Amino acid sequence: MSKSNQKSKGAITLILVVIVALVVLYFGLRYRENIGNFIDRVKGVFIKTKTVVETGRPAYATAIETLKSFLDTLPKGNKEEIKKFLTEKAQEDKTWFESWSILNIDIGKVNPLDSRNVEIETTITSETKKGSPLHLDLDFELTQEEGQWKIVGKTERK
Repeated sequence: MSKSNQKSKGAITLILVVIVALVVLYFGLRYRENIGNFIDRVKGVFIKTKTVVETGRPAYATAIETLKSFLDTLPKGNKEEIKKFLTEKAQEDKTWFESWSILNIDIGKVNPLDSRNVEIETTITSETKKGSPLHLDLDFELTQEEGQWKIVGKTERK
């Protein structure tokens, strides 16, 4: 083989190596971008899952159970039992201690207000003094005090 033949084969090899390197680099960068997108999606799922675990269903389930237990105590009218579910501020509202005739409780949507407070939409079917049913659409606000859910107050939904 002649030296010029070897040089041209070397040049062709070098050009092929450069082309292959550029193709690999091109697809590598595209692959890396796809990997980055995939990692971002996985991070997003992890963050959403972590949020549900930390502030989601388990905590809200406890808040809902607290509200249900509280509403169950209202018809009995035991002031000391009722007070256990209320914040000190909420205990100032004397309407909690009036007689409640609850026929049905429908717990609706739970709206987080912040990390320690939630609002729970409810529809309560009560009985009026005349015996006819009365539907109350109430939002109950609950807060966590020393690891326990307490009722802060209620507002009527319009």
